[in-house]
Amino acid sequence: MMAAVSAAPGSPMNITTSARTLETIVVTFEPTPLAMQNGKVTMYTVRFSNATNSLEVSVSAELSVLSVTQRNLRPGTDYLVSVAAHNGAGIGLYSPPIVQPTLSPPAPLPRPPAPPQNSVITQTTILFSLPVVADSENYRWVAL
Repeated sequence: MMAAVSAAPGSPMNITTSARTLETIVVTFEPTPLAMQNGKVTMYTVRFSNATNSLEVSVSAELSVLSVTQRNLRPGTDYLVSVAAHNGAGIGLYSPPIVQPTLSPPAPLPRPPAPPQNSVITQTTILFSLPVVADSENYRWVAL
């Protein structure tokens, strides 16, 4: 005989997050401890929130590995990730949020310098007139 469900469950434990790509966050967690389940946990909800929107993903409590890979997120954006358990009484409290940014796109490459101007070539001499480069500490001219 099952005990009646009287209260929503506690939060799951040991929640970890990681950014895998510019648009993907992976969340893993352990089940809500038995003493805090208040009946059978049937599912978990993982919430991803940023400054402009929120989305929720359901995870079966029957899975051996409790994990969510959320794709199509915005690159370089901080997400608040929280997880809550469900039982017959409803949804429990969400875990404290974890701030997880997606990866940021790489900085654009600096513009390459212009090629040498006014090159004069004789049998024994090469003369280069190099243009001024605004970000010149990032460039080195090499003559081979």
